[in-house]
Amino acid sequence: MLQYNKSIIIIQARTSSKRFPNKVMKLIEGIPIILLAVKRASNTGKKIIVATSNHKSDDKLVKLLKKENISYFRGNLKNVLSRFANLIKYYGYNKNQLIFRLTADNVFPDGHLLNEMEKYYLKKKIKYLSCGKNSGLPFGLSAELTRAKYIIEANKKNLSFYEREHVTPYIIKKYKAAYYDKNKHLNMENYRCTIDYISDYFIVKKTFKNLKNKSTSIHYKKLLPRLKQAIK
Repeated sequence: MLQYNKSIIIIQARTSSKRFPNKVMKLIEGIPIILLAVKRASNTGKKIIVATSNHKSDDKLVKLLKKENISYFRGNLKNVLSRFANLIKYYGYNKNQLIFRLTADNVFPDGHLLNEMEKYYLKKKIKYLSCGKNSGLPFGLSAELTRAKYIIEANKKNLSFYEREHVTPYIIKKYKAAYYDKNKHLNMENYRCTIDYISDYFIVKKTFKNLKNKSTSIHYKKLLPRLKQAIK
């Protein structure tokens, strides 16, 4: 199988969610959500870094990352865009480095999906790619792909709180968005697998029930029928 390891993954995480506090530390098949998200996204060998905050509320999260030997960077709690830009600078990545942006409350994305997206991105020679909107996939089975230079450029602009919180709105507005729609035929955009609320957590937990060691390696498409069953 071809391995597309030209990119790195930055997964943002914090424990101070207002809707579902400390959710990234909750367990699914005995694995904290943050670790499940990290292990699934990197299960084809991509480099992954967790971008968390320098607020004391994330000290426990950092302790876990250290224990698991997972690379991390601590930055501004509310200015997530600056967190990404400073991470890129800290690790010395080239301006053309391919960067995936993921969030820790989405545990469905895996290395296979990211490989597919990266291959598409390079073939189409585009500047920004998303598999969220118009993808045919459930809300939460999402990822964004761009280059380091566009994140750095965005961080230099006078942007709103919303634009900085969500990292990529400036990039989308200036360079336009392309959407990875190879799964459009699945027609599952009305489903959700993100973990925003405790009710979401129980659905995702049920989806992964009894997978045990396979929870980090199961192909994202094989999770979809399990999600449908969990929602019934």
